[in-house]
Amino acid sequence: AVCVLKKIEPGEIKRGDVIAFRSFNGTRVIKRVIGLPGEQIEIKNNAVYINGRILDEPYLPEGTLTCGYDSEAVKVPHDSVYVMGDNRENSCDSRDYGPVPVKRIEGKVVFYINGGADEFALVDGVLAGLAGAVTGRGY
Repeated sequence: AVCVLKKIEPGEIKRGDVIAFRSFNGTRVIKRVIGLPGEQIEIKNNAVYINGRILDEPYLPEGTLTCGYDSEAVKVPHDSVYVMGDNRENSCDSRDYGPVPVKRIEGKVVFYINGGADEFALVDGVLAGLAGAVTGRGY
């Protein structure tokens, strides 16, 4: 796998950013930032709610449901972010291991390729349109 990162400071992290971070066992993980420090995250009725309001997620493929994880609200600590994978049904993310401390974040993902040339993701429109690539594939 090849992952191109852009270094970012904790204050530069935005909802919707795709980030790479080191998990608690040291492996690199790529996920999308859903919740920011101080926000309350709740998953119910196949959707994500932030501070009581449903989150619009235009980056997800049509028909994607955040199912099977109805949960109590989680308050994101001031030094962490809440992350989720775009492949919601098969993603191990903050729903499983909790918010991610910002000190573990290596950077914002700019380009990601895993396997053959047909298995890559372009993030934030970088090289948009090349080979019909779809943002969000592969994480």
